[in-house]
Amino acid sequence: MGIILLFSRCTKESDCDNHLLGSISEIEYKDSLKLGMSLTYQLKIKGFSNCSSVESVIGKQTGNTIYIKANIFNRGCKCDQSLPTFNGSYIFKPDTAGTYYLSFLNDLPAKYITDMVVVFK
Repeated sequence: MGIILLFSRCTKESDCDNHLLGSISEIEYKDSLKLGMSLTYQLKIKGFSNCSSVESVIGKQTGNTIYIKANIFNRGCKCDQSLPTFNGSYIFKPDTAGTYYLSFLNDLPAKYITDMVVVFK
């Protein structure tokens, strides 16, 4: 008669924590701006589960184009896949007059919602 020992590896809730890119599904905006003023975009950001939260919304400028993405944080292992939508915002305050293209990451790998903003002196 043999004895069978089974060892199960327990995982902590924090083992399931991860950082992901969220999908920005809607933006509300204006198309022109006076230099020295800021423009606040109201965003709808899709999460991945009921454990999701918006960690940050950041922009990276390359020339006159600003690429904006939403960083999502998922905390925990026991999450449903409800795909919640969160409210977020992005503030655009240019240093110089000109035409700018704000590209909000909508879907991976590289699908964007792009808004053109003309900044007047």
